Amino acid sequence: MASKSPAVSRHAFASTLQTFTTRSGKSGQFHSLPALARQFPSIHRLPVSIRIVLESVLRNCDGVKVTPEHVEQLANWQPVAERKDEIPFIVSRVVLQDFTGVPLLADLAAMRSVAQRLGKKPKKIEPLVP
Repeated sequence: MASKSPAVSRHAFASTLQTFTTRSGKSGQFHSLPALARQFPSIHRLPVSIRIVLESVLRNCDGVKVTPEHVEQLANWQPVAERKDEIPFIVSRVVLQDFTGVPLLADLAAMRSVAQRLGKKPKKIEPLVP
């Protein structure tokens, strides 16, 4: 039985990965938008909300669910351009004004109800974050 070596996947924007060290000596990594701006210079002109989504898309760019094209589309976002493609947004943290989460649960229930009325599977509306 031959052993399989795992395929090494390289992040399409590996040059944006930077390392930092905390005061306690722990280190971490993040994908830097200023580093991405070397390739897409107009990033600094994007609204903050779009930059937040761009950072998420960049961080989660796996070539399958989130592709390099998604990063490029969002990095080149124009306020009055035609909207024809969706950008996948993978939420890693959610800040709610209501700390009980009740509004979020109500929104999920409403979305599932609409999905069911449209003949779709309500369980496709899934709040789990990998």
